[in-house]
Amino acid sequence: MWQIKVLIQLILSVIPGGVYLNQKLQGVNRKSNAYSAELMKSRIPSLCESMKKIDDLSNINGATIMEIGPGGSMISALLFYLLGAKKVYAFDHLNQIKYKLLEKNINIMGQCLEEISKIHNIDLEVLRDRVEHISSASNLSEALNNASIDYCAPGDAAETKLNASSVDIIYSHAVFEHLPVDLINEITIESKRILKPTGIAYHSIDVHDHYAFDTSITKVNFLKYSPNFWSFFNHNKLAYHNRLRAKQFKDMFESLGSNTLLYEVKIEQESLEAVQQMKIDKHFSGMTFEELAAHQVELIIEF
Repeated sequence: MWQIKVLIQLILSVIPGGVYLNQKLQGVNRKSNAYSAELMKSRIPSLCESMKKIDDLSNINGATIMEIGPGGSMISALLFYLLGAKKVYAFDHLNQIKYKLLEKNINIMGQCLEEISKIHNIDLEVLRDRVEHISSASNLSEALNNASIDYCAPGDAAETKLNASSVDIIYSHAVFEHLPVDLINEITIESKRILKPTGIAYHSIDVHDHYAFDTSITKVNFLKYSPNFWSFFNHNKLAYHNRLRAKQFKDMFESLGSNTLLYEVKIEQESLEAVQQMKIDKHFSGMTFEELAAHQVELIIEF
């Protein structure tokens, strides 16, 4: 089944109107799955737990934040507002948000206030007041303004035009695995420029095979393919995964002058067993089984 999706996206990436058609197909999927109320409600506590790791090192309350790739849900930016952020600059390569989806997520967020309060030790009434403030909006622009979100789309996170040393926190979630190495380097250099001396950058990166929605393959299945084969089918404007392993991201950031404050990887036993049994492409030689098998990494860095 995953091969069919690869071919469909490859075709759509080159035919006239293919990008628009893909967006429509993705929209259908989001309504039925990715942006379902149940999934979003389950994601919020998990996101808050990750944000607590940020908050422990750099206060979110009163912070100026730059988010890379907020996507259509805008849920992380909304949560930052709820946690007291002064301003969130959200940079995305395409304008993906819709007011109805934003309204829906604000409502779902309002159902999770007790959990958010417990995780971040914020008074429940304060959270309710903040949700009520953004819920009072009558359109998208007003909602974003009430949440102190500056949505930059199309925007370039590698050239933000923000002032030097003006940002407290840089944040991305499930974004960097979809970017070419050169662009990640450029974004990291820009991050170094705009971060305050006391600032930090947080990146949660899904380094697994995204076609593993098909349960016939594992989350490390794509490690068997050569760079040329993989890039032919998957390096296009609709489907891109750089296949960098967690350690490679850490090494890349450190090579650009960062100091690693947090490095947490997740490894599933199934993936660990798979990399020990399958033939790994020589492109990934020199790494341990654990380094190859990691499917997610959380990094917090400073400069």
